[in-house]
Amino acid sequence: VPELSQQRALDGEATPAALVQALGDPDAWVHLAAHGYAQTQLLGYAGAWLADPNNPQGSVMLSWLDVINTPLRAPLAVLNACQLAAGPSATSQSSLSFASAVSAAGVDHVVAAYWPISDSASATWIPAFYSAMRAQPAAHAMDALRSAQLALKDSRSFRHPYYWASLAYFQHLRVGR
Repeated sequence: VPELSQQRALDGEATPAALVQALGDPDAWVHLAAHGYAQTQLLGYAGAWLADPNNPQGSVMLSWLDVINTPLRAPLAVLNACQLAAGPSATSQSSLSFASAVSAAGVDHVVAAYWPISDSASATWIPAFYSAMRAQPAAHAMDALRSAQLALKDSRSFRHPYYWASLAYFQHLRVGR
C-alpha cells in the first residue's frame, strides 16, 4: 500500500473543477464532505453542492451529468454527503445517482449514502471506515464500509437501520477485451 498524504480543499478551493480534478487523479483517495442532493422528479438533479469562488454567498451543484462522461481514475471516493447514492426516482434505483456516475466514469470504489445521515453519525462511521482502511488498498473499501456500518449498528445512538443502512458501496467494473 503506498504512503498516503492528505490535501484539503476548503471553501473557495472546494470547487466543482477541483473535485473533478481530484477524482481524475489515479493516486487519490477522495473524501468529499459536502451537501448532497437528489431531486426525485428531475433527471440531472442529483449531485453535490460546492462553494462558488466567484460568489462567497452562493454555491454550485456538480451533478451526475457533469461527471458521467469525464474520465475519472481515482481508486477510492468517499462521498460523505446526503443522498449521493440516490437517483432521481425510486424506480431507477441508483442508476442515475451521483455515486453511480462517479463509478461509471472510472472511480474504482465509491461509498455514498442513499438518504441524509447526521453529522454525529458521520463522526462514528468515518473514523471506523478509515481505521479499517489503514494499510489496506482501495479495493478493501467494501469490507471497511461493513466495519463502519457495524460501528454504527453497535453504538447506542446509531443502532437503528436508518443510520447504517443508508451507506452503499459501488464498484467500477472493467470489461476486458
